[in-house]
Amino acid sequence: MSTTPAEPVASMTRSELESLIRQVVREELRRALRPANPIDDWSHEGPDDPEGDEILAREALAELEEIEKDPTRLRSWEEFEAELDRAEAAGELPN
Repeated sequence: MSTTPAEPVASMTRSELESLIRQVVREELRRALRPANPIDDWSHEGPDDPEGDEILAREALAELEEIEKDPTRLRSWEEFEAELDRAEAAGELPN
């Protein structure tokens, strides 16, 4: 006499099993190939740094205040790219 409880047995046809396997594989492939949502991807972020974040925020606010005082400091994206290209050609950018 066995003391282990009887386990339920599920029976299915070969085509039902194949269908189930296809369904599972499709779902796993769909999950694996799903494009990552960049909003949910924080892998580019470093460790928590509240002090560093505060410094960056103060610097950004100071820059915005300077721009408000002198709006001519603003450059278009094209002007910025041209300045970057010029600095790169002159070898002024760090490697």
